[in-house]
Amino acid sequence: MHSTASTFTTSELESSIDGDVLQVDFDLQDSPVNVFNSAVFDELNEVLDFVEQTDNVAGLIFTSSKDVFAVGADIPVLLDMAKNKSVEEVEGFISHGHQVLDRLQALPVPTVAAINGLALGGGLEFALAMDARCIAINARVGLPEVNLGLLPGWGGTVRLPRIIDPEIAASWIASGKHQRPDKALKAGLVTAITTQQDLLTNAVRQLASVQVSFEKIRAAKMQPILVSEPSQKKIDELLAELKVRPGLNYPAAFKSVSAILEQAPMGSLEASKAEVREFATLLKTDTAINLLSVFINQQDAMRTAKKYARRSEPVTSAAVIGAGIMGGGITYQSALRNIPTIMKDIRQKALKLGMGVADWNFSVQVSKGRLDEEAKAAALARIKPTLQMADLAEVDAIIEAVPEDFEVKKSVIGDLEAVVGKQTVIASNTSTIAITRIGEHLQRPENFCGMHFFNPVPLMPLVEIVRGEKTSKKTISRIVSYALQLGKNPVVVNDCPGFFVNRVLTPYINAAHKMIDEGVDFQQLDVVMEGWGWPMGPAHMSDVIGIDIMVRMLDVLAVDYADRMALDYESANHILSKHARLGQKNGAGFYRHTRNDETQLAAKHVDDSTNTLLYDDAPSLASPEEIEERLMTAMCLEVVRCLQDGIVGSAAEADMALLWGLGFPRFRGGALRHIDTIGLEKFCAIADKYGHLGAMYHLPELLIEKRDTDSPFYM
Repeated sequence: MHSTASTFTTSELESSIDGDVLQVDFDLQDSPVNVFNSAVFDELNEVLDFVEQTDNVAGLIFTSSKDVFAVGADIPVLLDMAKNKSVEEVEGFISHGHQVLDRLQALPVPTVAAINGLALGGGLEFALAMDARCIAINARVGLPEVNLGLLPGWGGTVRLPRIIDPEIAASWIASGKHQRPDKALKAGLVTAITTQQDLLTNAVRQLASVQVSFEKIRAAKMQPILVSEPSQKKIDELLAELKVRPGLNYPAAFKSVSAILEQAPMGSLEASKAEVREFATLLKTDTAINLLSVFINQQDAMRTAKKYARRSEPVTSAAVIGAGIMGGGITYQSALRNIPTIMKDIRQKALKLGMGVADWNFSVQVSKGRLDEEAKAAALARIKPTLQMADLAEVDAIIEAVPEDFEVKKSVIGDLEAVVGKQTVIASNTSTIAITRIGEHLQRPENFCGMHFFNPVPLMPLVEIVRGEKTSKKTISRIVSYALQLGKNPVVVNDCPGFFVNRVLTPYINAAHKMIDEGVDFQQLDVVMEGWGWPMGPAHMSDVIGIDIMVRMLDVLAVDYADRMALDYESANHILSKHARLGQKNGAGFYRHTRNDETQLAAKHVDDSTNTLLYDDAPSLASPEEIEERLMTAMCLEVVRCLQDGIVGSAAEADMALLWGLGFPRFRGGALRHIDTIGLEKFCAIADKYGHLGAMYHLPELLIEKRDTDSPFYM
């Protein structure tokens, strides 16, 4: 540690005295952000010892040398405790943090937090223990613990509703969202908003202003909460909203708001003990373990992607071939992220449609306040529609997004290679056709790969980057870099029909088809799987993706994985397709669909005629347990096969691809995390129970090995 007027030495906290003000700067070593662990709390205790034992300190200001102020507990530490520590041990760890923050709040001198960046979770709770908080204009605050299946554990449910209106505190905690400085100021959480340059000066000013009232401020934080009648009514309404079905899967939000009300009559010390108990109980749940795993998996998957991208220069110009819904969406996303982009098609009408798709998406951004009209116009100007192939000669990267037809894609890719430079990379937005097969005739197959976007492009975070047999590392790096520039989450997979996501989706859909063929009501399948946590069931998902697209996917994979994906009956998707029921796109599939002209949001409605097409008699009902087991076991087994075959590089990438690409229930952590939660022995027994239905339920060698050696996918 190096400082002027040094007072004491710790590895994470650097201190200096200016006059009679002690400034302590939080700078956790070997970490990009400041997090709290036992060592940090021990060092904070050293600071508090110094202040209590030194007569010439009249005030204390906490700052941060990092881009963030502090972001709470160390997530890997929490996950380890969740899996390996007892409730009592968890309570001990959390209580230690409470004791330190209680000491901070009780110092004999006033304290101020100078919030320069994110102050989230324990980072905000650290600031709440101080007497005043000033914030930089680009900083954000929040208590996002509910996103990890937890409630705030270091005083969030205790101090926040004693500092700001309890109803606002409850809504902030339940949402887990980051809050802007203006909202924090209006709520009374912070006392001033300032520039980064003036933050410390303002903190000194705030310290002086609370000098005469800090004891009164602290007294208010120790007392029971008086909840006004209007606030009580709003909190009750919030609890009623949180109690519906999502609350069964994400209980932390409901428990957080309940905790505020239950702790309201208590003094802060008693309330803190109740908070610690509830935190420890939630931490040991499967939901919290899965959500903590997702947090770590997301970091791992993005770290892997960034390693690829570091080997490449950024893409400075791009082109999209095919101006349909997907092409228009990709072009929009590229132009939105400041990349000049050419939109190429063979028909002027198609270009008009593609530009309309881009324009509509930019208008959505304007309506949400994310862009103004000037920025929209500038973004649209970055798009150049063209009918001329020669216009593509100088771009860095080209994305082919023509219809999902092998011969068409093969022809287009060949024509592109003939006009572009030797350094230009070409990627196909195919969803099922093997990349090696599409590019087998190319002169430079090393410059070709897959870039599978998901629909709708602006909303879906995943992009599968598909490595063909001859694709170079340089090409993969360039396309991964481009995906990151677009604000997407790329996962690199090896080539196979269907790649990763559609390959593992197909057994799930086929398992649903088999049950429909047996006479089970497709609406029940949707209800049960939505109850399991999916945003939509298999029938509704087929309608949204497009029945025709689903049929093409199922047909391709039925050939390539005939042992387990070929059907000996006519699937529901095939039956509907024959009757020109294409799903949401033409208003009729499993359901009828209508679209609001203003919002463009689609609504589904029951269509009695569907049953006439799909069933000979009235549809029957199956047990929810059987539906869940048959559909999810089929998917999970195929995920294991993909990991075994080296299609996806790690369990973390596999599970994150499912969350980002299909909306796999986040609270379940992903397919491989789900197997671990059930237990290897039990999951294999469930699969064996349905083995008579075919190879789709047969155990892969990797799973047998893991079961026999008791080696879960996540240690």
